[in-house]
Amino acid sequence: MLLLGIRHSRQRRESDCLVACREMVLNYLQVPNNYEQLHRLLNAQSFGAVFSRLRNLETLGLVVSIDHDCGLHRFLRFFEVGLPIIVPINTWSILHWNGFETDHAVVVTGIDFDNELVYIHDPFFENAPIGLSYNEFEPAWTEHECQYAVIALNKIAL
Repeated sequence: MLLLGIRHSRQRRESDCLVACREMVLNYLQVPNNYEQLHRLLNAQSFGAVFSRLRNLETLGLVVSIDHDCGLHRFLRFFEVGLPIIVPINTWSILHWNGFETDHAVVVTGIDFDNELVYIHDPFFENAPIGLSYNEFEPAWTEHECQYAVIALNKIAL
């Protein structure tokens, strides 16, 4: 099992999950960033930010890949080169959300294939990483057509 050691960040506003996820990934990649600058760059609104606006990070010289693929094994190649993955989810199947349903974004930092666990950093909560069973994660993720984003310093890493 690979588990990336990223520093956890909490979202500052109710609608800032994507901004906080970007902050976690950029800090992990050691890219200087400012939370409010990221908020503006992603054009975050009171309802949140559109996932595809992650491409706006390319203006900072980063490479952003957004794709759809429901195969968790695909994530392994990104973890092997030290890249965390941002995914949109719907929280309805996530136990620590206690039945509350909302669209949300989290950072996936590892997968334990033997125990069928996906490790996430959820910016709404204090503690991380949180281990989710496949039965929790997959329905939440497929609500967003298994979309994911990877941010890298260069194309070679992708």
